[in-house]
Amino acid sequence: MTFKDPKYKLSEVSQTFNLKELLGREPTDKEKKEFVDRALQVMVERTQSGKDIDKRKFTKYSKAYAKAKGVGRGDVNMTLTQHMLESIDGKNIKKNLVKIIVGEGVDTKKAFNHNTGDTLPERIFFGLHEEDATEIAKSITPEEKKTLGELLDEVGGLKGVRVGS
Repeated sequence: MTFKDPKYKLSEVSQTFNLKELLGREPTDKEKKEFVDRALQVMVERTQSGKDIDKRKFTKYSKAYAKAKGVGRGDVNMTLTQHMLESIDGKNIKKNLVKIIVGEGVDTKKAFNHNTGDTLPERIFFGLHEEDATEIAKSITPEEKKTLGELLDEVGGLKGVRVGS
């Protein structure tokens, strides 16, 4: 599986990541969660800073929309109500795969229209480029696997444990 770009459909806005490829090993559940959390953080923080997936400023708001929102035309951060960005979540879909997805319903439709420029000005906020995903994966500390002996040493061994009745 090679790196997959975001999928922008009216029914689903998502991106799937193969963590085995990005990490160079099979991910643990903890590492999958950490990747999803960091990916969400990168997307939301980038968006709220007014930058698109390519780190360029978003298309300005129309004069009427900016006036109704009470902001300047260039103050674009995709957070009029917070619902769309808050609806982005991650899920474990297979052994090595995680998917970042926009929640269903109206938020998916809004995200589709913003990312494609279909019925709204194009503002591509959703997704990560391969370089960003690789950087996130590199920042994940491998989960340390311990032997039974090391775990027992940490808890003081088997002192006082009786086997049988």
